[in-house]
Amino acid sequence: MAPTDKRREPSMLAALGLASGIGLQLAASVLVGLGLGFLVDKFFHTSPWFLLLGLLLGIAAGGYSVVRMVMKEMDR
Repeated sequence: MAPTDKRREPSMLAALGLASGIGLQLAASVLVGLGLGFLVDKFFHTSPWFLLLGLLLGIAAGGYSVVRMVMKEMDR
């Protein structure tokens, strides 16, 4: 007799949805960081420093949100 496991195996469509959500979250975070850095550079005439800072912060924020999303999915 097989043990009963209440967790279901995720379908291929659910896995594809999770993967695309992770990619979009990471891309959006990086683009927002770049955009804000670009605007601050234009305002203070400090090109490319805030653009690079925005890129780094966008990558960090995107990585953090991806880790949170994956950890939440693993708890299911």
